[in-house]
Amino acid sequence: MSRKRKYINTLIISLSIILISFTRQATATTAEVFENTRYMDNIALEDLLKIKITTVVKKSDRIRKIPGSVVVITRNEIERHGYTSLEDILQGIPGLYPIDMYYWASPLNYGVRGIFSTGSLSGMAVMVNGIPQQEDWTDSDPSTIIALPIEAIDRVEVFRGPMSVIYGNRAFLGAIDIITHDIGLDQPSRQIAAGFGSNSASSFFARLAREKEDFKLVFNASVKGTEGLDSPYNKLIGDPEALGTGLLPGSRTKGRLEDHREYFNLYAGYKGFYADLGAARTVKEITGSIPSNGMEQRIDVAAFNASFGYKKKISGSFSLNARFDFNYYKNYHDWEFLEKDAYGTGMIFTDAYNLSLNTYYNVSRHIDFTVGVNRRAVLTAYNSYDLPMLSEELPDAETRIPKKETIHIDSIFAQGRCSISSKLKLIAGFRVEKVGKYRITHADGVGISSYGYKPGDFPGNTKFVPRLAVIFQPNSRNAFKFLYGQAIKQPPIGYNSDVVKYPSLKVLVPAEIETFEFNYSMSPVRRVNINLGLFHNNLDKFIYSLNMIDVNTGMAVIIPANAGKQKNTGIEMGLNIESRRKLKMEMSGTYQVSRNKKEGFADIPPGYAPKFLGYLKLSYEPTEKSSIGLTGRFVGKMKAGWNNDLQRRIADEIRSYGVVDINVRFEGIIKKGIYINLHCSNILNREILYPTAMSSLWAYKGALGMGRQFLLSMGWKF
Repeated sequence: MSRKRKYINTLIISLSIILISFTRQATATTAEVFENTRYMDNIALEDLLKIKITTVVKKSDRIRKIPGSVVVITRNEIERHGYTSLEDILQGIPGLYPIDMYYWASPLNYGVRGIFSTGSLSGMAVMVNGIPQQEDWTDSDPSTIIALPIEAIDRVEVFRGPMSVIYGNRAFLGAIDIITHDIGLDQPSRQIAAGFGSNSASSFFARLAREKEDFKLVFNASVKGTEGLDSPYNKLIGDPEALGTGLLPGSRTKGRLEDHREYFNLYAGYKGFYADLGAARTVKEITGSIPSNGMEQRIDVAAFNASFGYKKKISGSFSLNARFDFNYYKNYHDWEFLEKDAYGTGMIFTDAYNLSLNTYYNVSRHIDFTVGVNRRAVLTAYNSYDLPMLSEELPDAETRIPKKETIHIDSIFAQGRCSISSKLKLIAGFRVEKVGKYRITHADGVGISSYGYKPGDFPGNTKFVPRLAVIFQPNSRNAFKFLYGQAIKQPPIGYNSDVVKYPSLKVLVPAEIETFEFNYSMSPVRRVNINLGLFHNNLDKFIYSLNMIDVNTGMAVIIPANAGKQKNTGIEMGLNIESRRKLKMEMSGTYQVSRNKKEGFADIPPGYAPKFLGYLKLSYEPTEKSSIGLTGRFVGKMKAGWNNDLQRRIADEIRSYGVVDINVRFEGIIKKGIYINLHCSNILNREILYPTAMSSLWAYKGALGMGRQFLLSMGWKF
């Protein structure tokens, strides 16, 4: 740790202790800790800035008072713009940009402010109603787990920036919380919907909700599917025949990227007790490491997440939330090339539980603090594969943490807030997280003739991360935020398992990030809001995927390493305007520069880091029963990753692109509660190319995005 960082950490610890120590001298007053945010229809801009959210501090507070950079997407906005999926929402969040990796676990990933983390949302903590959606083999949150329908989403809270103090190592680049039970007493309690569109897309949804005094019940269920991208392979690779997998010059992706998902969620709460259950299944065709014109290649993902807890305001100033979470994940892969005898199979299975206790104490009108403890226990982490299609040296293999052994991650965090005056607030907090020692074993020839298990011992670690924020609000129209935070990203179990298979590799250590940020929000006149943000990130020990040759098989393999060190600096600007005639406009843009600081790589810019990002949202409600919405986004050109062995990029640079979506919605015209929604994405049919990732090296021209798509949805709220 650098001397500068030690000084900063010491300062934040001291401030946190000082804030908490005030509890012995002050008198408690009533706190609105668990105030619910009701269903938000036709909300005004000024009221939007007053929305209370919980993602950032695990305690409700208003957006302008939150110590972070926050974006909130309400149900009303989802309907006005006709978002068709969670992925649709996220790619419109300022600072986020999608990259389709054709990845086996979940294809779509997101860069955040010029930083791209391997995996599927592996750099952000994703939660549904506060429940982690992670799988522990790659420590990521794949969309195949988060398969919830757009109709079930009441609100999405997105925090950009390090959030490890509150949510641990998963919140390396930020946190996302998706709320599905934020209902109001005067809102329709039942809903059914169906949708049909391009590429044989279809969806069916049902919802039942009840809320009465101390009781709340919400049930969501859906089935949806699509045939996926239909494009010639020669748009991704010059000569498809050269792959040797049966592709012809005219071969297309049609029928090779189908995606079918099933989901249900049940939430029940009574007098502080609550249960939240969610299950998802995704059957998706993939390209694997290389596409084929033969038999199908697919993944079959099953996930189950459950939470049981008790949330109670013990007194006017003290509240607690005790919770037990359980995560189950199973991903079965099936590859078949050319014929059934040329096959490969694999499976990843993980399950884990979380125990957490969060307490909130309002010492006075000016001081409050939060303290929490958490234990995550990984019960099973297992990966097996059988790949005779690639090599006789890979007949059957199994990698796992040993049976009856558990990996424990224990943590404690504390955060204090002090209102020095009515205009100035200070927030300081820290987290200490300990990963216990654990073992990983690897065996070849499982089920045939076992060659014996190769054990690998991993020492674990203890990490400290702080955060500090100063919020100055001189009046109701201006707010300044000065933010500092650190975060860590523990190496996933699956990544460290490569050390067992390839003993020459170094054991991975946690990646680290340090962020400085300034944010200014101004409302010069009513219904107008301007935002300006500056950020600077110092990234070290970042885990990248690298190419190497397996000396035993002679095959090229992809392995992870703490190979990344970079700095990136950016500026974000946003303008929100709302007219009295229900015309709403949001414009924002980001300019960011990423620099490679690894020794010997200063002249090689990091991959997957566009300099320019632009976002536009425009909507108009000519009547109370109709709306027109337009969204646009621009992503600047991007370079692919770097191959150090070959001293060149792994693929071509991709050009910038701009996309415009349009949505038209009618509600209550035929009958009260009945709505019709027509959404057209990429209406100009622009070609979208994502830079080639390690998981799709064959597509050296880039990974192709979707062209023009239509979706007609109909539903009834009653």
